[in-house]
Amino acid sequence: MALLKLMAFCLLMASYFITALPFYPFLLLFPYGTRKILNFIVSFYSGLALIALDIQVKTSGDFPQGHENFLIVSNHLSYLDILSLSSFFPTSFVTSVEIKKMPVLGQITQLAGCLFVERRSRAELGKEINELCEGLKSGLNITIFPEATSTDGSGVLKFKRPLFQSALKTHSPVLPLCINYLSVNGEKIGVHNRDFVCWYGSMDFFSHLWKLVQQRKIVVQISIGTPVGEMADDSSLAQMTYDWVSSQYVPIL
Repeated sequence: MALLKLMAFCLLMASYFITALPFYPFLLLFPYGTRKILNFIVSFYSGLALIALDIQVKTSGDFPQGHENFLIVSNHLSYLDILSLSSFFPTSFVTSVEIKKMPVLGQITQLAGCLFVERRSRAELGKEINELCEGLKSGLNITIFPEATSTDGSGVLKFKRPLFQSALKTHSPVLPLCINYLSVNGEKIGVHNRDFVCWYGSMDFFSHLWKLVQQRKIVVQISIGTPVGEMADDSSLAQMTYDWVSSQYVPIL
């Protein structure tokens, strides 16, 4: 069964590449308009991938109506977060250049229209924030993981504030989301089984994926917060969204 799930996942990824590859030249020429199209393609394939991997996503709260787009912020536990969030919210994700350089994941993120940041370089920060601003102004949903890394689930790390400047500069509402992995194979998630879903530290992607497909069922919940409007500064915005996400998150103990 695990091998069949892995084959199904790989076939979906191959199908996605075939579908998305013709858009790559347009991504270079018309980056933001093309990303809008790719976001919907990614959302469709993410839903199929969740079915193939036997991952059930539950939501708590409603996606707010009346807004064209958001800067979405969420805690971060795994590459599965991207599949789960994207299946509900067509969005461009912001990820690190380290992911861009990884085999398979790098190609997937590039063709998915992700935006990349170099966390170790302050010199590039202004340029990257401007790129996020352009995306928001063009109507894209943009999702950031302000912890700046995926975690083992023991808690939510303090949110880093610089990328929140893109919402302030464009007067875009910020939508906080919280991800909780609830169970693996019908058993409540804990320290003993969290590594089947959480992907963090120096974990190898392929060996983690193989462990993942061996699980029978995984249940994840996305809690949807209330959009946050104008704030005085990025520190206040980061703190307010961090407080809400932390209040919704159930630590894995």
